[in-house]
Amino acid sequence: DFAVQRIRKELWPQLTKIFEVFLKRKTTREKNRPHASNIATAVVVKRPEVLSEQEKLLVASLTFLTRLFSCKEAGIRLEGMIPSTGTLILPFLDDDSVLVRDATMSAFKAMLEVDNDALMRPLYSVSCRPLPPCPLWPEKADDARKIGPSKSLSVEVA
Repeated sequence: DFAVQRIRKELWPQLTKIFEVFLKRKTTREKNRPHASNIATAVVVKRPEVLSEQEKLLVASLTFLTRLFSCKEAGIRLEGMIPSTGTLILPFLDDDSVLVRDATMSAFKAMLEVDNDALMRPLYSVSCRPLPPCPLWPEKADDARKIGPSKSLSVEVA
């Protein structure tokens, strides 16, 4: 499809540049931020929700992703981009601005509706929980030995 190819080849590189700039600013801001001795004080401190022009651009980019993946036809055709997109916008879930966090969460929800398995590994790693075991694989190596290799059936030709 023409629109999907334009998004992948022309628009996506521009979006990644925008996100890269904001991620660099975010990491610089976090390095320079004094660490709170108490988590409760860090949560209570809020800045006013007046977005700068750069933050408006970030929210607009995240809103575009939300609308793009919410459109079922385009979302399905672009599902191969979900793992990289989700990993790229994941740090914005912890932004100081509530509007940026909400826009990021909306983008995640839209991507999860298209392909929820694509984002499970990054979400589990962020939550510091191990991936759940696959019910199709044995829990222990001993169980795997009990199952053993599949027996091949040989047919003797007389």
